[in-house]
Amino acid sequence: MDITGKVIKNLIDSKQGQGNYKIKWNGKTSNGDDAENGAYYYRLETRGNEQTQQVIKLK
Repeated sequence: MDITGKVIKNLIDSKQGQGNYKIKWNGKTSNGDDAENGAYYYRLETRGNEQTQQVIKLK
């Protein structure tokens, strides 16, 4: 999400089995454009838990 709460891209939108995962964002929006430099937020949801963290995109 950007700072206004607009979803830029969903990286995974399905249930995952137990385990450790690494997800990498390529800096592109859902329609394939380069996202602008700046602050973005990602949200992780698990059963009974939700976290939102900030990430900074720099060229």
